[in-house]
Amino acid sequence: METFVLKDQKGVEHAYSVQPHPASEGTRLVLTLMGLAGEPLGRLFQSKAADLIGQFQSGEITLDSDLGGLLQSVPWAEVAKDVRTALASVDGQQLFFEILKYTLRDGQQLSQSGVFDIAYQQNYIELLRAVWKVVEVNGFLGFIGSSLSA
Repeated sequence: METFVLKDQKGVEHAYSVQPHPASEGTRLVLTLMGLAGEPLGRLFQSKAADLIGQFQSGEITLDSDLGGLLQSVPWAEVAKDVRTALASVDGQQLFFEILKYTLRDGQQLSQSGVFDIAYQQNYIELLRAVWKVVEVNGFLGFIGSSLSA
């Protein structure tokens, strides 16, 4: 069980506990997230950004030394279009429910009826941060790091 604390929009801290997903459910979520990330990541890797990321990982350059070149080389409009298309292809609310299924916020199971709605009403930044942390805890985006280091 992994724990962390996030603040809501009013600055109130909330304690989270995450039980990693069983492999059968986690595998489905990994494949869904890979599908969502595939087009945008593919476009990024086709740009000069992939070369610069490799140089950064090997220590040939620092982020400060060529950040401008990195940003200018990325076709941001196409990446944004890919992201919009990918997000439109799934039920985002259902995906968030599935990601947060084994997560407690202040001791309450987010998958219980009504808990999610009360926790995140007018509190969407905390929701996005919680989803990101649970994705990290489960390693759902581990394929990104693997593809960068391969």
